[in-house]
This record gives sequence, structure tokens and C-alpha cells, in this order.
Amino acid sequence: MMDCRVKPGNDPGGSSWTQYAFVTLAVVLWGFAPPAWATGPLGPEIRFFSRSGQDPVDDLVFFRGQLGILRPTFTDNRLYAAYRIMLGGRFSEAQARQLLARCCDAPETLSDAETSWNDLRKRVAGVPPAQDPRYGGYRRRPENMQLFDVSCFPNAYRNSAATLRARIAEHGANSQLVRDWVIGQDAVLLNCYEDSPLPEALPRNAPAWLKADLAYQIAAAYFYRLDYARAGQLFAAIGRDASSPWQNTARYLVARCAVHAAIEDKTPKLIADAQQAIDALATDPQLADYRAEAPKLASLLAFATRPQERARELERALLAPELPAALPFELRDFLLLERTGARNTDLGAWIYDIDVLTTSGREQDVAAAKSDALRRWREQRNLPWLVAALMHLFPGDEDVAAAIAASRTIEAGSPAYYTLAWHRLRLLIGENKQEEARAELDQILDGRPLPEGVENLMRYHRMKLARDLDEFVRFALRRGEFVMYLPDPRTKLGATALPLKSTTSFPYDFGAMLKWRTELFQPNPRYFDTDGTAAMSFVMPLPLMARVAQSDRLPPNMQRDVALAVWTRAVLLDDTETATALAPIVARPFPAIRRGVESLSGRRYAAAEENRSGAVAAAAARRKSLVRLRPRLPLHARPDRARCHALVVAGGRRQSRRARRCGHHALRRLRPSPAICSAGLPHVAGS
Repeated sequence: MMDCRVKPGNDPGGSSWTQYAFVTLAVVLWGFAPPAWATGPLGPEIRFFSRSGQDPVDDLVFFRGQLGILRPTFTDNRLYAAYRIMLGGRFSEAQARQLLARCCDAPETLSDAETSWNDLRKRVAGVPPAQDPRYGGYRRRPENMQLFDVSCFPNAYRNSAATLRARIAEHGANSQLVRDWVIGQDAVLLNCYEDSPLPEALPRNAPAWLKADLAYQIAAAYFYRLDYARAGQLFAAIGRDASSPWQNTARYLVARCAVHAAIEDKTPKLIADAQQAIDALATDPQLADYRAEAPKLASLLAFATRPQERARELERALLAPELPAALPFELRDFLLLERTGARNTDLGAWIYDIDVLTTSGREQDVAAAKSDALRRWREQRNLPWLVAALMHLFPGDEDVAAAIAASRTIEAGSPAYYTLAWHRLRLLIGENKQEEARAELDQILDGRPLPEGVENLMRYHRMKLARDLDEFVRFALRRGEFVMYLPDPRTKLGATALPLKSTTSFPYDFGAMLKWRTELFQPNPRYFDTDGTAAMSFVMPLPLMARVAQSDRLPPNMQRDVALAVWTRAVLLDDTETATALAPIVARPFPAIRRGVESLSGRRYAAAEENRSGAVAAAAARRKSLVRLRPRLPLHARPDRARCHALVVAGGRRQSRRARRCGHHALRRLRPSPAICSAGLPHVAGS
């Protein structure tokens, strides 16, 4: 095990020692995985690229062709857009906003609509308390039918409330007839979850409006029971009753019943009957208010009864020069048809083969997707499949050389250029062609300005190829792109672009976490991402870490953070020389503890001498009680508390509150991950 302390007679600045240590560092860096996604409570995190593809500055830029570096974690809507754009397609701003919006103009949640209905029914005199149907159980249905089953969507409760308002306005909330209507409607809604009793029959002298409502309620109850044949018969009878206020609605629902019956059994006759009902709905002049529903029902019927053909129809519509007016609905249906990996279409196969890299934990799924992507690229040799092939390839694979050669023919203006370059460089590095990769990366990074996320991911590659400490620091530094989990009211996104503004609103206690970091309010704030902090924490000996803290390349905020972490580590490891060298840097941003920092460095020297002289006794004590010695090994036991405790001790008793506050903000608020924390470095999540 390497001793991190500076021993007498060793020269931390010696060239041979530094070269050996950095060669070890470089070897380890080549094997690092990309930055891991942070986990834990959702506090504010500085991020250096977007995992989902969202751009907090301008989320429409992606749909204008600036795809950046595509990743499997992008939403399917963005992957579809990328595929279309790589084939030369375009999106209007309105279409882009449709793809960014929640599909598909979804109404309020069921609980909201149900609460509204329950609140309104309480106004009716004599109505018994509502029964919560969810405690009665749920109807069990085959998995392949659950997508199509009609349940009580929010509209059912919303329409119930609208009708009740009308009945109260006509007859009053104290009317016995309105009470009977509410009890009948309660019975209807209970059938959403399991078969329940139908509304009770009315006396013969009941008014006509209540009888008409009851007939409609009974038909609706069969509809919610999923008995589409009986419901269709009852709605057809209402549709023939010219005196019923529900006549036209019932005739529309006849078509819905026919479609759902055809979906359930899929017999040729039922499918033909459903298509005939849809055609009647589309052409009946008396049903003009429902005519827009006809194409929706036709799409639903095709979706369920001829999925492969429907998927191909949707692909043609989604890739056509003129996109359909119902773009988000068409895309939603297409993605649902292709989500199982059926690969009915080229577009569906492309999205699935990329999705599977993150959505499937089964090796056989990933292997099948890789085989499919490579086969389609060999056959088609087009841009989307070149991207997919490069995403799947590993160093040493048979197709690596051909894919790299093909990627070099793509011009810098291509929307896929950065994606191809990033994966080409990943493969070159993996095949130990470091000089070739380094030269290309330097050309990219020293050329035209890059988007923040692209530049940061290119720096990730370049840091692995660092030849000395100066290059390591240079490429470990990344520009912060946005603060995740800090909502921006302007963009409606759950992240706020950097730099922050003085008018930025901070929810919860985020202000205390972020406002003291003045660099967040200045252009291009720079930090280490997880790959840089991991390299220092797991590989670097302490003297090399100290040289990073003293580097002129570090901006003031990073010098503060790194110096504080390395100084704390040096103090806890009794490395007096390192602690003394870093004390002025540590004390500079924390003047309240300046004297404590400097005096603690001196006192630690005496303590180190005492520890060395009593090494044998200490070893015996360690064997007797590891628990008692845990505070002396805080970097392995409780790192956060150890660092904060070091600041408190440095400040002395009189300044302990202030020091504790500094430790609270400077260390604990950075939300370190366990891996980084155990080595004593502050961490800013980069995922």
C-alpha cells in the first residue's frame, strides 16, 4: 500500500518520482468508466452535460439540428427527432414544442378529477358518503388488453361533475330527484374497478329527464364493466330515442363499443362492424360534434388489429416531408407499437437498439441489439445506423476499423459529427492509439467554440490522455452547464442554466447551499467532474494532490475546494509539510479560521513526532480496540464528520460556531458521493 505522507529525505518535486506517479495515474485513467449518475436526495447538483438531452438555455436548439453528442439516455421523442434530422428532415418550432410537451394534452390526474366530483356531490342533501372503489379491488385483465381497456379516466369524473352541476341548477341541491341521480352515478363509477350492482330502477312516475339519465347511466355501467356488446345495444337504443338528451352522445358511443369489441376478439366480422361504425360516425351530419373522433377511433382499431401494418404507416407519416397535424399522438402510438423490440420498421429498430443500452439489464437483449445495429449499418451504410453501430462497438470488435473509417468521412457540419467523433475517440483510446486520439482531441478542443456539454465530454476523453499534471488539471476542469433540481420558472424545466442571476429564486434551503458560491453567478464557472475527483481520490499520493491544489490553472473556487480537502487529509495523516504548505491557501477564503489553520499545522508536527515514537504502542492499541481508534482513521470511517471536525478544531473554541458553519457549507452542502467522500475531496456531481 502506498504511503501518502511525505517522508524525510523524499523530494515531492523530484522529476523521476513525479513521472512515475503520473504514469500510474494515466494507466488507471484509461480504464475509468464515464461519470456515474449521482444518487440520493434531490438537492441541487452542478452538471456538465445533460443526460436527457434537455438544454436549460434553449431547449429548441436540438430540434434545429444541433444534436450534440447523442446518448442512449435521451428520451424516445429526441431519438426520433435525431433520426429524422440525420436523414435530412426538419421540424418547425410548433412541432418541436409538441414533442417537448407532455403527451398528449393529458388532462388532470384521476385523483384531481375524482376529488372535484366528490366535493361537488357533498352539496346534495341526503347523499350517503362516497365509497372509495379502490378498496374493493381491481378488475383482472390479460396484459395484452390492459392498454385498450376503458376505465374511468378523468373525463368520466369531470363529465359526471358537469352533469351534476346542470341538475343542481335545474332542480336544486335539496331535490330528492337529484339525490337519486347522484346515488345512481355512484353505482356507475363503482363499475370502473370491478363489477358492481347497477343503478336501481325508478318508480313509474319518475320524471322523463331522470328516466333518460338512468338509461344512459346503465349503458355506461356496462361500458365500464367492459361488456361492450351489451353496452352497444343499450347505447343504440338511446340513439334511436329522439326525446333523449343523450341521443347523439349515445350514437357516438356505439362506435366506441364496436371498436373495443373488435379489439377484444379480433374476428373479421367484428373488425368490419367497427370500421362500418367509424365510417358512419365520420359521415353522419347529425354527429358533427363528434366527427373529429372518427380518425382517432380508426387509428385505435388499426393499432390493435393490424399492428405491423400500422407501425409502417406511422413511420412513413413521421418521416414524410410534411408531418401529420396530430404529431405527438402519432409518435406515441408508433413508440408503443415498437417498444417491445418487434422491429417492424427501421425507425423503430433504431430507437429500440439504442434504448436497450440503458433500459435492459439482460445481456442477450444488448447482444441482439448490437447484432441488429451492425447488420443494418453494413446493409444500409447510412448516418443513423453508423451512429448506432459506433454506440454498440467495443475496442477489438471486428467492425471497429470500418466504422472509424466511415465516421471520418462525415463533415463537421453534420448533425451527427460530435457523436461520431466522441465514439471514434472512445474506440481509439480503447485500442491504445493514444497519440492519434490525443492529436484529434487537441484539434477539436482548440478549434471552433463547442457547446458546453460537447466540450466537457471531449475533455473527459482528453483527461485520460494527460501526459503530466498540468494537462490533468487543464482537462479535468469543466464548465458547469446547469444546476439540476433548481427549477427555472421561465423554461418550466427542473434545472437552471449557469451562470445564475441575482434574481434566481431558490426553493427550500437551496439559497444557503448555493449563494455563498459566488462563482455560480459569474460566466463559465469551472469544477472537476467525477472522473477528475475519482482520479485524485483513488490514485494520487498526497504530495501530488497538493501540487494540484497549488496549480495556477485552478480558478479560485476550485483552489479553495481542493486545497481545503487536501489540507484536511494532510492534517489527519500528520503530514505537516503538506498541511503547512497549503495553510495559506486554505485560510484565504476562510479568514475566520486563519489563525487556527496555521497553528493547527504547527501543533500537528509535534503530534506526528509523538505518534512516530509510540508506533509500537499504537499498533498494540489498534489490535485491542479498532472502535476506539476509528476517530483517528476518519477518512475510512466517517469522512464528512471528520472534515467538519477538523475545521472546528482549527478554529478553536471561541470560533467553533463560525467554523462549523464554514464546514457545513463548504463541505457537507456539496453532497459528496460515498466513493469520493471516503477520500476527502469535495464533489460536484457531473452527471
